Amino acid sequence: MDIFRTTMSLQQFRFILQCLRFDDKSTRAERSKIDKLAPIRDVFEHFVANCRNNYTVGEIVTIDEKLEGFWGKCPFRQYIPSKPRKYGIKIFALADSRTFYSSNLEVYTGKQPEGPYNLSNSADAVVERLISRISGSGRNVTVDNWFNSVPLATRLLKDHNLTLLGTLRKNKKELPPEFVQTKNRQIHSSMFGFNGDITLVSHVPKKGKVVLLLSTMHHDDKIDESTGEQKKPDMITSYNTFKGGVDTVDQMCATYVVSQHREQRATSTSLPGELQMKLKRQATSIQDGHKEEKRRREGKGRGTEIVFENKVLRKIFGAKRDEITGEWRKLHNTELHALYSSPDIIRNIKSIRLRWAGHVARMGESRNALVGRPEGKRPLGRPRRRWEDNIKMDLREVGYDDRDWINLAQDRDQWRAYVRAAMNLRVPYKPVFRCADPELAIKEMDHWMRSLRILRVRKDAIRMNIIRIQWGFD
Repeated sequence: MDIFRTTMSLQQFRFILQCLRFDDKSTRAERSKIDKLAPIRDVFEHFVANCRNNYTVGEIVTIDEKLEGFWGKCPFRQYIPSKPRKYGIKIFALADSRTFYSSNLEVYTGKQPEGPYNLSNSADAVVERLISRISGSGRNVTVDNWFNSVPLATRLLKDHNLTLLGTLRKNKKELPPEFVQTKNRQIHSSMFGFNGDITLVSHVPKKGKVVLLLSTMHHDDKIDESTGEQKKPDMITSYNTFKGGVDTVDQMCATYVVSQHREQRATSTSLPGELQMKLKRQATSIQDGHKEEKRRREGKGRGTEIVFENKVLRKIFGAKRDEITGEWRKLHNTELHALYSSPDIIRNIKSIRLRWAGHVARMGESRNALVGRPEGKRPLGRPRRRWEDNIKMDLREVGYDDRDWINLAQDRDQWRAYVRAAMNLRVPYKPVFRCADPELAIKEMDHWMRSLRILRVRKDAIRMNIIRIQWGFD
C-alpha cells in the first residue's frame, strides 16, 4: 500500500518482508497433508477474525465470489473470465451491501484431503458457513443465481431467521413452467408467484429473455414507478441496489497491486502500486525495444506498441463497473491516460535509443561499428532503414536537422538535453551552448529556437529554460 512510503524507506520495507514468515516451516509439510491452505491458514483466519470482531455489518449483506489475482504455482488457482483478473485464488466473501466491508471470507481450495478441512463446497454449505456469525439476526442476504435455491431460502428463514434475495437459474425443478417460457410474453411484463413466505417473479426485460428472482423479504407484486416504461418490480430494483457489495470490494482491491513480477525481487510482493507500475513500464520498454526497431524498419506504425501498452495498463488498473448497465467493462483509452499521465511507450523507447546512440558515438573509431561498411552487393530494391536512420529521424523530431549527430553526441550535456526532449516533445529541453564568442552563442541560440517552432514554444520561455551559456569566462 502507498501508505508504507510515509512510514519507512523501501530498503527497510524489503528487509521486513525478508524476515516475515506466516507459519512454522518445520511443520508445514505435515500440516499440508490435511490442508492445502496450510502455509497461510493461521494468518488468514486471524485476519478474518479481526474483520468480524471489529465491525458489525448492516441489515443487508451480500455473498459472492471474488478473485485475488495470482499467477504463481498453486494447486487451487482458478480461471474466471468474467472477473477483472482472470487468474487467481477464488474467495467467497460476505460483505456489507452499503459500506462494502468484508466481514467473513473463505478461500476455495477445491477437494481437500481427508481431515478437519474436508468440507462441502456446495453453494448451500458455503452460504451457511459464511452466515454463521449473523445467524438469527433477522438480516437479509443477497446472492446471485449460483448460490440461490428454494431449499436454501427456506432453510435460512426457518433455521437462521434470515431473508434471502437473489436471481434464480431456469433449471431449478421447483419452478413452474410458465415462469420460464418467453413465448407470448410482452416486453416489460412481470409474473408473480407466492408460496408461503417465498415470492417468485419472472420479468421480461426484452424479447426472448426472462429474469427470475426469488425473495423471502418481499411479499407483494409492487412495481417500482421510478423505472418508467421498463416497469421493473421492486424486487429487481432492490437486487440491483445490493448485488454489487462484493464486486465493489473486488474493484477497490484491484487499485492496490500486490502481485509478484519478474522484474521485482522475489520478496517484494507488496511494493507500492506506483513503484510497481514504474518497474513494469521500464521492463516493458527494455524488453520490447528491439521489436519497435524491427517494426520501424519494416515500415509499420506505432499503433501496435500503443495497443500493447494500453493492454498492460488495463492489466494493472483492472476493469471498471459501468454506472448505467452495472456490468464490468474495460477502461477506455482516455480513462487510462487520466490514471497514468506519462509519456507513452514510444517516447520512452526513443529516449533510451538516443541515450545508447550517444554512448556508441563516444566509443571512438576503434570500437565503433558505425564506422565500418559491409562488403559485397546489397539486394535489389529500396535500401532498408538502418539503425542510424532511426537516430536521425528521432533527432529531427526534437529540432536537430544537422546530419553530423556523432559530433553532437560528444557533448554529454547537450546530448542529454535531446534525450530528455525525446521523452516528451511537449516539454522544451534545456540545451547547453559552449562558445567563447557571446555574439556567436546568441546566434546559435536563435537558430536553435527557430528550429523548435514545430513545438510552438514561445521564445521567452525557451530563454528561461537554458541551463547554462558558457561564454568562455566565469
